[in-house]
Amino acid sequence: MWAFEAEKRGAKEVWASDILSLRPVSGEGSETFDIAKKILNSSVKFRAASIYNCDVVFGVQSFDIVQCFGIIYHLRYPLLGMAKMRKVLKDKGTLLLETAVILDNNASIIQLDSKKIYPTDVSTMKS
Repeated sequence: MWAFEAEKRGAKEVWASDILSLRPVSGEGSETFDIAKKILNSSVKFRAASIYNCDVVFGVQSFDIVQCFGIIYHLRYPLLGMAKMRKVLKDKGTLLLETAVILDNNASIIQLDSKKIYPTDVSTMKS
């Protein structure tokens, strides 16, 4: 969804990625992407990739902008995931990161226990 939105807003080249092996239901992976791409008459490209191997799949310093929405809190190694995303960003690139937050605490903290946050999520259970 966000890759198509980036294209709609003027991005010249857009890549989308996901880990298709974690999809619990048929039709939630590249088939869905292909249908949306066709309906939207889009030129967004897709590659199956993990956040942990994105630098190998896409190459180091490949992108001006990397979007990571709703992923970090599912990761067993979130700091490694962020380091890998940094590797694919060009110098002075922008990382757009969305994640869960704790609003009732003023302390600077990061929760690193994905099994505690989302114990029944398929992506958490595979770690």
